[in-house]
Amino acid sequence: MIIDSRYEVINRLGTGLWSTVYQVHDMRTNKILALKYFENITTQKFYDNFSAEDMHHVTKIIHQNLVRVYDFGVFKK
Repeated sequence: MIIDSRYEVINRLGTGLWSTVYQVHDMRTNKILALKYFENITTQKFYDNFSAEDMHHVTKIIHQNLVRVYDFGVFKK
């Protein structure tokens, strides 16, 4: 499965109430990453909880004890 024409799914790592986490290969950067895919929530509900501005700020946080966020967005299946 390819997500957003960029992320090739390697393995499903876990599933929760709102989302599923996948191990993916980023075909643009050739990196192996974890991708959290919110599938049980509408786009509106997601942005009611996390604004695009908030998510942009999160991508700037780099700390040894935190998972790095590289990308975020909404796309159609």
